[in-house]
Amino acid sequence: MGLALPVWVGLWFRLPQPPDPLWPAHAPGMALRTVLFFPFLEEWIFRGRLQPWLAQSFSGQWYGLGAANVLTSLLFAALHGFTHPPAAAAAVFLPSLVFGWVRDRTGSFLPAFVVHAWYNLGYFWLTSGMR
Repeated sequence: MGLALPVWVGLWFRLPQPPDPLWPAHAPGMALRTVLFFPFLEEWIFRGRLQPWLAQSFSGQWYGLGAANVLTSLLFAALHGFTHPPAAAAAVFLPSLVFGWVRDRTGSFLPAFVVHAWYNLGYFWLTSGMR
């Protein structure tokens, strides 16, 4: 969970205006979607279904990461290109590797969901002042 901290600190220093400290209260629907609903759905599909399925065929390692994790993360980032600018979609790749690593270490997508939700909470809270 501490891996998200450098991302949040980096964002904090690049913000054009301060974040909304009451963002979840001011935008509860968006908060629920971005922190709970979408991370759960994404992790269930990508880390709960796709990554274990790919691991059956791709058992190799890439810099200590499972090949299935790397392939899943590439697809995860590529599919974010439909809803994000190209640089933002590409930036999803590294957190996705972390989510996949958590899945590989625990054998479950649920801890990856918790990490994803935590990451999204910090990211969307910090960028709330930019909306």
